[in-house]
Amino acid sequence: MPVRTVLVDFDGTITDAPKEAEPAIEKWHGLFADATGLPIYLVIEEVEKAKAEALRDKEAGWENSGRIVAPASADPYVLNNFAYQRLIRKYRNEWIRLPQDDASMNALLQQMFEQSHPFAGMVTREGAKGFMDALKRRFNTLVVTNSGAGKVKEKMSHFDIWDIPVVGNARKYVHEEVEGVPEYTRIEGLDRGVLLWRGYYKRILDGHDPETTAVVGDIFELDLALPEYLGFRVVQVETPTTPHYEISHHARRPGTNHFALFYEAALEFLSRRN
Repeated sequence: MPVRTVLVDFDGTITDAPKEAEPAIEKWHGLFADATGLPIYLVIEEVEKAKAEALRDKEAGWENSGRIVAPASADPYVLNNFAYQRLIRKYRNEWIRLPQDDASMNALLQQMFEQSHPFAGMVTREGAKGFMDALKRRFNTLVVTNSGAGKVKEKMSHFDIWDIPVVGNARKYVHEEVEGVPEYTRIEGLDRGVLLWRGYYKRILDGHDPETTAVVGDIFELDLALPEYLGFRVVQVETPTTPHYEISHHARRPGTNHFALFYEAALEFLSRRN
């Protein structure tokens, strides 16, 4: 059946995440140093070292509630969060003001993200406005994002993108049991499992018919793995850190999956009549 509805991610899919993130991450470093008393030179040195290691290790993952929920290199914010987890675990036994357990660590890092994110820029990927305008003309289009709906609507207004509803706080990164779905799936080329138990996200997807709905995103594990398992068509747009094994995975599923180097290719796939 043809696609009638498109659920599209926003940050990284429509925005230029690396450019947007630069001022926010710079602010994050200062906030963290102030909160913990760690010298900022040491913070930056350790964070950059951990980021370099993660970019070399395809198995490295960003943890939430004890589960890896995305590749460490998925986007600048995920990579930054991963690096700070490494820093805290390395120094927590010798620096008393660092969180002493993972729950308090994740709470602090969430606080750092929320305090620094307002400093992020507003930059779209090339061709993003035309892509969103085309989606709006051709399909029933809905933005589904981990970010707050208000912030995304503000960005869309800034980018002159109008009349597309937004579902915010999708919590695609939150581990929660999904009845009738295995906790993990496997993808060729990756030794660890890919988490499918993302219950809050599942409840959003349940409002749409997999036979006539496609999901577009930039991070396979966060945006697309669960919809793919549930039978939705999925489109992954390229980012500077897309793993090669994900590209190969989509190539093995040409009827239902597509890896798009350009927005035009994504639109062509979504517009197919079968």
